[in-house]
Amino acid sequence: MVTTLELLRAERQAQDVEESQPPSRSLDEVRSFITGTEPAPNVIISLEMCRLRLEVHNDKWRLELVKFEEAGEFSTLLEQYASVDVSRRGKYVFGLTLWKSRNASLNKLEYQQGFCYRFDKVHSVKALYGNLVGSIQIRQHLRANPLVIFEASDDLNPGTGPIGQLL
Repeated sequence: MVTTLELLRAERQAQDVEESQPPSRSLDEVRSFITGTEPAPNVIISLEMCRLRLEVHNDKWRLELVKFEEAGEFSTLLEQYASVDVSRRGKYVFGLTLWKSRNASLNKLEYQQGFCYRFDKVHSVKALYGNLVGSIQIRQHLRANPLVIFEASDDLNPGTGPIGQLL
């Protein structure tokens, strides 16, 4: 008979494997993960994506995220996205629901539009009618530090191109 301690150790090992995976930076990566593994609701992933839109509700926030690599052309992307009908644009974003905590002091959201962030412990990842979605339960303060995007220089001399650019 398997003990609770053994089950907890196995659960911790599975969690360590999930947390060691590199973050997904594009919708294609997330879509491949979903179709390849059909993850259970308790499977977690990390995302590094840029905040496009935000909706505020009583019990949650809904963020629309775009792929990390599109941060440099954000204003053009936002303009084109806004011009497309709502029923057509869901396939171009990842819909992340952040469920508010019962502890009101944790419910402070500081994600700025156009900036890229890392989102850890995203669960319930699935394709819902073709739209990629997932959730985060707020149980601690969310880190909202924008990621720095590094660009390689065109030649072999280090430091001649843009070193880091905060978007």
